[in-house]
Amino acid sequence: MVIDSLKSNFGNNFVTSEHLCIDESLLLFKGRLGFRQYIPLKRSQFGIKLIIICDSATGYVLDFIIYTGASTEITNRNAPDIGKSGQIVLTLMEKYLDKSHTLYMAN
Repeated sequence: MVIDSLKSNFGNNFVTSEHLCIDESLLLFKGRLGFRQYIPLKRSQFGIKLIIICDSATGYVLDFIIYTGASTEITNRNAPDIGKSGQIVLTLMEKYLDKSHTLYMAN
């Protein structure tokens, strides 16, 4: 699949700095889609929500998760007490845990 190829190439072909950032992004999409999101404070209010981890120094995208609601692909479900947001962060940080990275996030 194209998305899987992109995701593997993003993370494997770049040496990260010490500082990483996780943020959400909304890709404009006006068609019909079961997991299309509405976020009123974004410039494009309807679209596909991505949770992205990137290198803070360069802005290079290292990995991302397409938010599909309850069926969002989360590989790290070992800690149900931290909620879905925490599980998404742990899933994105799997490759970078215990490697002295600093993670920055917006609320």
